[in-house]
Amino acid sequence: MQVSVLIPYRDGATTLAETVAAFAGVSRTADVELEVVIVADGDEPPELPAAAAPVRVFAQQPRGQSAATNRAAREARGDLLWLAAQDVIPERDALVQLFARHAPGRLVQGRIEHDPRHLDDRFTRYIAEDSPFQFDFAAIDDPDELGASHHFAPHALVERERLITIGGYDELLPYGFQDTDFALRWLRTGGRIVYAEQSLVRHNHAFTFDGYFERQRALGRSAVRFFRKWRREAELARFARFVDEYLTRGVADLEQAERVVELWRDRREIPALHGDAPGGARDALDASFYLLLRAAFYRGVADEMMKTGLAPLLQDTAVEGNPYQWIVESARRG
Repeated sequence: MQVSVLIPYRDGATTLAETVAAFAGVSRTADVELEVVIVADGDEPPELPAAAAPVRVFAQQPRGQSAATNRAAREARGDLLWLAAQDVIPERDALVQLFARHAPGRLVQGRIEHDPRHLDDRFTRYIAEDSPFQFDFAAIDDPDELGASHHFAPHALVERERLITIGGYDELLPYGFQDTDFALRWLRTGGRIVYAEQSLVRHNHAFTFDGYFERQRALGRSAVRFFRKWRREAELARFARFVDEYLTRGVADLEQAERVVELWRDRREIPALHGDAPGGARDALDASFYLLLRAAFYRGVADEMMKTGLAPLLQDTAVEGNPYQWIVESARRG
């Protein structure tokens, strides 16, 4: 059996060599052949040292992460695809643990934790360990029946033929909600998603506040595109109260949060936390991170809705309900 590790690549020169070496060196039985397929999306990857498995590199014009993953799937020789990323480091038994949960028609989702080498950084530690913005594995209730929102492409095992048959990742969602979109199609065409909790990769990445702020805005824009693709424009009205809370009524709180973050940047004393902490924050800096990153997401939502003529849906702030509930219901109907 052959397994192809897929790595979409862009601006990852500091992590790629370690990632490739770790994937090429994972434990596997004698009947498993492993290759690493890298697709550079508008970028040239660095020279790589010899690895314990074949490494093939392809290049394309910049088209986004989804397109790079799809290209890697088409170039892959394996019947099984190990979806990965340029900055994740697998444990030695990660593939063995994925195989333990594999069966035809299953997407096997592995666990992702943050590389402890980066947790001394205050913002990285907040995002990785104390915030709701990264991989929410703790919310998984049934490891045998995962929903679409619990597929994360940096660590999953899928059948190549099935991935290609259902269209791969939507290239109109180059970053943000492309995982959920793919998983929803996987479930609606009769597949299952299961969790291999013992299969672990570590995210070798240091976050910056500015970079993550822009990520949140991009995710907000992608959320609107995702809803529109699935003809769920009416559900976007459920964002109205959040947009109002964070971007209109919350202006004073955001200004205060910006001042706290600037104090942190200048390495001066951080004000004490008073009152209830949003997002389970433990101090004023965590609370400020939370407010500003939430607001960035809803700014992205509002901007994309205005751009696409859907701004009137944001007028009725009395509309309640979870904007994402339809995702669960759609998967159940599959």
